Amino acid sequence: MSGEVITTIVAALVAAVAGPLGSWIGRKVERAKYEVEVGKLRAELKDKIAEVKSHELENVRKASDILMESIVPPLQVGCSKST
Repeated sequence: MSGEVITTIVAALVAAVAGPLGSWIGRKVERAKYEVEVGKLRAELKDKIAEVKSHELENVRKASDILMESIVPPLQVGCSKST
C-alpha cells in the first residue's frame, strides 16, 4: 500500500508541475520567436528610413537643379541689362 501512496503522490506532483512548466516553456519559445520577428521588422524599418532619406536628398538635388535652370538665367539676363 505504501508504494501506491508514493506513486499517487508523485503522479499528483508531476501533474501539478507539468502544466505550469509547459506553459512557461511555451511562453519562452514564443517570446524568442517574437523577438526575432521584431528584430527583422526593425532592420526593415531602418532600411526604409535610409531609402526615404536617400529619396529626400535626391528630391532636394532635383529642386536645386530646377531652380538653377529656371531662375538663375533670367536673373543673369536682368542683371546684365541693368548694368
